[in-house]
Amino acid sequence: SGGIGFSPQPKGITRFDSKMNSPFHLTNNNISTICEDQSGNLWLGNSFNGIDVFNWVKGKTVSYFYEPNNPNSLGKGATQFIYRNSRQEMWIASYWGGLQKYRPQSDDFTSYVHDPDDVNTISSNDIRHISEDAEGNLWLTSHGRGIDKFDIAKGVFKNYNFENNALSNNYTYNSIVDKNGNLWVSTSWGLSVLSPNEQLFETYYFDESDSNSLSSNTVNSVYEDGLGRIWAATIKGLSLFQPITNNFKQFSKGFANKNIVSISED
Repeated sequence: SGGIGFSPQPKGITRFDSKMNSPFHLTNNNISTICEDQSGNLWLGNSFNGIDVFNWVKGKTVSYFYEPNNPNSLGKGATQFIYRNSRQEMWIASYWGGLQKYRPQSDDFTSYVHDPDDVNTISSNDIRHISEDAEGNLWLTSHGRGIDKFDIAKGVFKNYNFENNALSNNYTYNSIVDKNGNLWVSTSWGLSVLSPNEQLFETYYFDESDSNSLSSNTVNSVYEDGLGRIWAATIKGLSLFQPITNNFKQFSKGFANKNIVSISED
């Protein structure tokens, strides 16, 4: 909530915020997501409304905002996630505005929003995370509506949820597609996995009587490391999936806080 920091070793931290009298500054200090585009520019989404792009070639900050009377503006509400897919396209998940695709030729956005009269549209305008499968489809986790598969070529969305597909919970946080094509979804109540060409999820839950169960039912994030191992970040520690026994190894000791929010690899 105090901006961002940049550390070019060994010079320490250089701070960028909304008060900086600099070509590179922020519209709002509460940064929710960071993504680098194919040119190396930094896209910085904030939790209120807008994206600031540190454009190194132009030597300035380019900002985008929601404009009520402009259908090609950035989506409405907080920017929750920015994602660069395999086609080098920039996609934005927003709180009220659904999904946006940046169009560099016209320097604006195409928006995908929910239409209650069309089942092929996005299921919710509250999108939390974006991932991609080997076919280039996007998987969109929504808050309260499960997860959507977006076939970009056809422009069609397909929703997967608790009621129809045995997803553990419709309040989803993030997803990954592992090297075997399995879709893993972290939710507010369990960790679900969908095998290729299947329609029903298998779900893993916390069991107080089983030390080899998931660490907690509240799974903030799921991650695949370089060795293909699946890790779940929960509010009560870290869980490592063990495919041979189809259960988990729990890690909870040694953390400053057991509420693990995200995972990355060195």
